[in-house]
Amino acid sequence: MKLSKDLKVIYLLSIICSLLLIVCWGGQITYDGPSYITAWNSFSQGNIDVLRTPIYPIYLGIIKTLFGESSFQIIVICIQHLIFLLSIRYFYKVALFVNPSKNAAFWLTLLYAVLLPISSLSNYILTESFAISGMVFLCYFLIRLFKSPTILLASICSFILLFLIFLRPSFIYIFPVLLLLLLIIILRYKLSKIIFYQILPLFVSITCILIYMKAFEKRYGVFALSSVSTINQYYMARQYGLLNIEEISNKSLRNDLLESFEKNGIRTEDADLLWDEANEMCDKYQLKEINEVIYQSYKTNKIGYIKSIVGRLYRSSQNCIFTYNPSFKFSAFTDILGLNLKINFLYLFLIIYTCILTFWIFAKKTLPLLSILFLLIGISNITVAIVGAQADWGRLILPSMPLYLLMFGQICGMFNVKSPLKIEFK
Repeated sequence: MKLSKDLKVIYLLSIICSLLLIVCWGGQITYDGPSYITAWNSFSQGNIDVLRTPIYPIYLGIIKTLFGESSFQIIVICIQHLIFLLSIRYFYKVALFVNPSKNAAFWLTLLYAVLLPISSLSNYILTESFAISGMVFLCYFLIRLFKSPTILLASICSFILLFLIFLRPSFIYIFPVLLLLLLIIILRYKLSKIIFYQILPLFVSITCILIYMKAFEKRYGVFALSSVSTINQYYMARQYGLLNIEEISNKSLRNDLLESFEKNGIRTEDADLLWDEANEMCDKYQLKEINEVIYQSYKTNKIGYIKSIVGRLYRSSQNCIFTYNPSFKFSAFTDILGLNLKINFLYLFLIIYTCILTFWIFAKKTLPLLSILFLLIGISNITVAIVGAQADWGRLILPSMPLYLLMFGQICGMFNVKSPLKIEFK
């Protein structure tokens, strides 16, 4: 693999950074980590785990089986660092395509490669590192597929899509984004052979996912990829006082909820209590029953449901983009370099980017498909995080961080031109 001079510099710094993180810090297991490790027990016995999708537990299980309990953590994080290092080259290629300036591509890639809140994720027994690297690979091969469609590229894109969805079910938002993009291409170009190759990854991925969801439904009663969504929705419905017990037919479930209401109040902000209760209810009763209670409650209190989403949108805006994990604070580092940005800065940036891109589209009378893809994925990631999760929004939007960096590079190009129309949106 021949590297340019710029990439050699970036790789030198990034490898040093990775080695220091591996040697000086080692593997880190957070609150979600153990559930991925134990999920391997289900998958190794040929069963579907109720909480976790298969990719990461199988990865951990294979490494643990091959290298043993004492060495598996260090092997896991070394492989994650290697995959992240590989993604740097592909990020650089995408950066060059988005912004032909080699200087801009160099600095964007260097930022992606050595920024500690991104590179350090490879030290965690969590899906974040693979999620970020996978997003880079997906964008690169989608560009290749849209430029020169082949069955090989379509197969690679199918594999990456499946990998990401079975890594983190929240990646499901990629499908409507790609479907919308394909609709634009069909209406604009009407090229049957090209469209076939571009539709193939979606068709294959969606088919596999539907088969898995059907198997999950057969075992657990809910047409879903895991129970995480049900647990989160219960937590939020309970948190905001949205649970309606009047129409619950299961007397035991109704009595348990009524007892909790009397003891802890109809709504509560006690995170420990909410987590314990959500997990207890989903363990004690069928997921289907809990789902029906939650969505029937939302249906009877639509205003309250919308208010809860707006409340989470506000709360998320006050979270930091990078310093999300309590076990490894970058406060001193981020304070010195001014990187302690809150998510509201990202919201403002996306609004500015959308306005400039919209103005450019109407003025140029053309559709920059890649820029539209970046924007839609970035917004969809945030939307799914806000609607589907009660906290940890900084962590949940990390998979789109490479795209935000690339979009930031595009906007920075304004400083080198006299008009936004001179920006090269692709």
